[in-house]
Amino acid sequence: MRAFFIAASGSFIGKIIATIVIAIAAALGFGPEKWAEFLLGIEKPWIFPVRIGLAVFAALTFAMLVYSTIWLRLTASNKIGATRRPWNWLKSLFRATRTRIKRVWQIYGPGDYEVKYPEIGIGHPYYPAYALSQIEFGRRFADAFPGTRGILTLEKPSEIISRLDVLLRWPLTASPKDNSAEANPIYWTAGPRNLHISRYHHYKPRTILINEMELRPVFLAAIGGSVYWQSYVYLESAGLPPRTISGEEDVKNPEYQEYAIYNGKLFNRREYDDGGYLRGGKPVRFTHSPDGRARWMSPQGFLIVASGSSANLPQVDAAVEAHIRNVIRDKNNIDKLAAFLMSLPKREQRE
Repeated sequence: MRAFFIAASGSFIGKIIATIVIAIAAALGFGPEKWAEFLLGIEKPWIFPVRIGLAVFAALTFAMLVYSTIWLRLTASNKIGATRRPWNWLKSLFRATRTRIKRVWQIYGPGDYEVKYPEIGIGHPYYPAYALSQIEFGRRFADAFPGTRGILTLEKPSEIISRLDVLLRWPLTASPKDNSAEANPIYWTAGPRNLHISRYHHYKPRTILINEMELRPVFLAAIGGSVYWQSYVYLESAGLPPRTISGEEDVKNPEYQEYAIYNGKLFNRREYDDGGYLRGGKPVRFTHSPDGRARWMSPQGFLIVASGSSANLPQVDAAVEAHIRNVIRDKNNIDKLAAFLMSLPKREQRE
């Protein structure tokens, strides 16, 4: 009997049967009585004992399911001489579950949370490859937009973010083993405004972070040429509502807002710069650096390119800015932006 119990517990069919029985028992126990009459063809006087019997059977099968998924693993790990004991396995399972729950709450919960800048990729193969920024960006572009020659446009936020997850994957910054230098292979540029990208994070279901910028992507155009160095990504973000932050009643700029998140609370840029805030009328210092943020209240567009791309040169800032402005106004102008980018010559690889 014990051998049969163990075999049934460990079998895939046994787990499926257990799940089905538990589901039926729940439906009969908490649903309308006529469900039981319809499913089992019995009269009302027999409903109560049937419920009890199914509940007992469901409890036994659920115990069998737990036994097969947890206890058998623990005993098996001891039999094969594993170094980790059962309580260590349970501890790691608890930590993984807690991390997952925390991550789900951060993404789908109502509150804000701090996001650290990721660690630098140190040593081989990151730094030698990242020093050749156009090659590295070409590789990432091919991974995120395989087979793209010409223009690929995306307008669904979930699709855009899934491609950016690949394009801007960790690490975004690299250094040699002795940490004597730093390579930043990817830049964002809107013409005169530009900076290397050192942080990318999927912040909320439709919101991402690129460096300190909070963005809600609504349009992406991947522009690929016949060679690796002709790889460009145009990203457009919708305008976001301004944050209500204490002490910002005198903010003059209605289009742009800078602030910080510290322990889940919002602080204005002046408090962030000064490293402290008032609590109960008393000055308090930040015990760690807050997470600086920025958001625009109007649509914004910019290019994501290799740091060594010709589109990242000061000589073309004005033209890039003008083309981006035209694309924001009319998406049909993406063809003109692509033609302009394809006309740019190749730059030297090493910065």
